Amino acid sequence: MKNKFTSPIYTLGIPLNINNEIINTDYLYAMGIHRTKLKLEEMPPYYCKISNSNQIAYVKTTNIIDVKYIWRNYSPSMLLIGLNGDYIKKVPYDDYGNCIRVFKKDDIQRILKYIEKYSPQVDLSTVYKEINAEKEKK
Repeated sequence: MKNKFTSPIYTLGIPLNINNEIINTDYLYAMGIHRTKLKLEEMPPYYCKISNSNQIAYVKTTNIIDVKYIWRNYSPSMLLIGLNGDYIKKVPYDDYGNCIRVFKKDDIQRILKYIEKYSPQVDLSTVYKEINAEKEKK
């Protein structure tokens, strides 16, 4: 049977307004906008649960080829993960595209463990060096 979970990210519910109030938390949304009929209990084990602000998301950790850690002094550091087995793209104004951003330290540590397990081809040594360098400078 073909796997029906194909999106690189699913969210539980969808933001209702600018206040980020979440509605429809009984439904999974592909890429955060397309309502699905998929059930949370059917989700494969390689989707890692993360949370940004007050929304819960599940990120696919197979077929990853590009991961970057961005250390920033005056705003939260972040982990970037290339979408759909693609590379992270640099876009104008010193930003990044085609990626998922993870900000919370606990989520970063958790998703790195998932990537180690489900995408072992990815070399995370540079990411861990950046994280350790950040710890030493604080």
